[in-house]
Amino acid sequence: MGAELAIGHPTGRGSAEVGIRLFGGPVLYVITQARWYCTSTRQAWGVRLLACLACACAVAGVAAVWLPPLVSVLVLDAILVGLVLALERVYGRVLVKMPAVDAA
Repeated sequence: MGAELAIGHPTGRGSAEVGIRLFGGPVLYVITQARWYCTSTRQAWGVRLLACLACACAVAGVAAVWLPPLVSVLVLDAILVGLVLALERVYGRVLVKMPAVDAA
């Protein structure tokens, strides 16, 4: 729903409504995923919570309220790309520690 508002009026005025709709979905998804990883593997859940914190700060801060919706989308994209890079680093370390599995 937030993407629809941002696409419909990319250079319009930012608002709290756009921010909540744009950042709310990813925050809800990542928090749910962090809870699952915390319960099941105890790995990489802290990184996800930091990403949620970054999204929440972006909503409460400059991006969603004072900047055009297109810029808010770019801020959200930067946060999510940062999450992916952090998770890639975390899982790279986890995979190195795992014992090799024989195919035979």
